[in-house]
Amino acid sequence: MHTQTIIVGLLMGLAAAGLGQAQVTQTKAPASCTDNTIDWTSAICFDGDTGTFYGSHRFLRRDTVRVWVCNLQPDTTYKVTVDEQVVAETALQNLPLGLLEEKLTPPPPSCSQLATLLRDPFTARKDTVTVQSKKTGDKDFKNLSPAVVLTMGQPLFALSAGFAGTPLGKTSYQTLGAAGSSSGSTIGLQEQSASRIQPMGFLNASLRETRGWCCSAHLTAGFTLTNNKLSTNPEFLFGPSIGMLNEQLFITAGAYGGFQGSLQSPYTLGGAAPTGTIPTLNQFHWKAGFAISWRVPSFGSSNNKSATAGQTPAPAKAPAKAGAPN
Repeated sequence: MHTQTIIVGLLMGLAAAGLGQAQVTQTKAPASCTDNTIDWTSAICFDGDTGTFYGSHRFLRRDTVRVWVCNLQPDTTYKVTVDEQVVAETALQNLPLGLLEEKLTPPPPSCSQLATLLRDPFTARKDTVTVQSKKTGDKDFKNLSPAVVLTMGQPLFALSAGFAGTPLGKTSYQTLGAAGSSSGSTIGLQEQSASRIQPMGFLNASLRETRGWCCSAHLTAGFTLTNNKLSTNPEFLFGPSIGMLNEQLFITAGAYGGFQGSLQSPYTLGGAAPTGTIPTLNQFHWKAGFAISWRVPSFGSSNNKSATAGQTPAPAKAPAKAGAPN
């Protein structure tokens, strides 16, 4: 028991150390916008002098995206706006506006995290990020660079349209005149196929997003209507899907449910035909099915309340106090 306690304690200690290391790595400030030691899959960067944008325009719903500004210029105030909402406004020295004219030594860090775009695993949105700057003595802020539109994941539910196939046969019957006779008629086939391919609409529920062209995971339900000459019947497809091309193309494999016609007893194929409509049974069956579909553009609204002020350099002390920023 004592040995087990020691082992469990060591494992918990290692896990805690790993978590702490991950947190340190995650919040590490880059040296520049091209610092390859930073995980830029969940961060973007603006050059504080030229306004050049670095980073991806597409993220996942579960991403918390940090907005960095590097190459900060002296005596300059920077402002970050997300969807016309100011989420951060800070000077290089992170001092009140009345103290911006003071000269500080030593110089503060060259990169600052000014804002954070919060994750929302259940809501996709587009965030427009604008970084503005104003030098000491200027009256108004000016855009540091053109506004950047970030796609924060795909919607949790997506509609798509395409085709579904299944080995569920399709049969219909018709009355045929008796060969060599004008007085009798028999039951013959009007349509017979060992499989069917149907146009279908789909609702895809996202289970997990991925970066790049492949492969996200989804749970899919498909629906269509078919006409077997006698009635119109619903058919279904349920199963998992993989999304490709940034969730524009869906490939589904699962269970296909549909109706299949058969002759009512005592009628048989090739037997005497009744007067009028041939009696048939519509029976529901499940078979394996597959589908391929293309995403229908979504027109749903999005949640834009997604940003908070970020981490900024600690306040620096004036030279007379001989202090230095942390």
